[in-house]
Amino acid sequence: MKQKIIHALLVFFSVCAMMSTKADVPAGHFNALMKNIKKAFNYTNKISFSSLRMSKEIFHSDLAQLDPKSLDVIADDNKAVGFLYGNSIGKIVCSIITKKYPSAAAGFFADSRLSKYLIPSFIKKYHINMADYSQKTNEFVTLNDFFKRKIKSGVRIISTAPLVSPADSAVTCIENIGTTAAKSSFTIKGTQFDLEKFLGDKKLAEAYTGGTLLIFRLAPGDYHRFHFPVTGTAEAAVRIKGNYQSVHPLAYINGINPLLENERRLIKLTYNAHATTQEECIIVPVGALFVGRMGETYTPGAEHNKGDEMGYFEFGGSTVIVLFKKNIFTIDPIIVERSLAGKETVIKMGQAVGFVQ
Repeated sequence: MKQKIIHALLVFFSVCAMMSTKADVPAGHFNALMKNIKKAFNYTNKISFSSLRMSKEIFHSDLAQLDPKSLDVIADDNKAVGFLYGNSIGKIVCSIITKKYPSAAAGFFADSRLSKYLIPSFIKKYHINMADYSQKTNEFVTLNDFFKRKIKSGVRIISTAPLVSPADSAVTCIENIGTTAAKSSFTIKGTQFDLEKFLGDKKLAEAYTGGTLLIFRLAPGDYHRFHFPVTGTAEAAVRIKGNYQSVHPLAYINGINPLLENERRLIKLTYNAHATTQEECIIVPVGALFVGRMGETYTPGAEHNKGDEMGYFEFGGSTVIVLFKKNIFTIDPIIVERSLAGKETVIKMGQAVGFVQ
């Protein structure tokens, strides 16, 4: 396994280096090169990204809803991410590839036309239904172009509930945040989380004490655009610099909290909780391993309806955090119950998440 990971990293960054120097690939070597890149791609998928659902043995998540083929992906992902975060050699590799420049190199490759040859194997690996999307597989010019693919109109139904899911993802809910003696500090998946550090603002953290935190974790095979969870007016995004840790739950188990460490954007959104009452919520798109770039597609200062597109993530799996003040929404009891049991709930963009109290 270690040899495979090393092979993957060497091939991947060798390709990036080759492209950065604009070296030509000899025609006779092209097929062999692509074979090695695909091999590396399969291994780096195992290293870098989580599947949508988690291993039953480790995380006690329900597997009854899974396609049997998905179990192979889960096992591969857990082994590889476990190596990166639970093995001494893996931790050395992890300390290198979670920094800015390796992620930039990954993004450079994913922006190249050479990367489009990986798309078919990616679709197959994650069982992506391309009938849901506006473009055909052969119309994507790069891997990032594929990751930012747009969904067909009407494929996702926007619920009449006032609070809906911003993304295809697996959701976790944490209620009454920051009400312990530690105030803004609490645990997520067994790892300490500090709201003040996450938001980069002490007063803002205090304003959300007792509120609700929703974590929407996107897997590599998910639709990678995120949308407005409520109808409202958003301010321009504020960048919070960070690294690019994996958002896989094994990272948390090994003491890493990617929500605190990773590159992210803070977006304040004003909305009408009741007919005459305006409230503020916070939306934070968070990058992940090799996901150094996020984009916003909304217009700051303009009102947007729930379900309107807000932005996108490039190459990889990522997370969207939605934070509400206390006594605003009642979250779907199924999501709350499963979250208290340590389980994520698979959800689609536009599905109901909460109702006004």
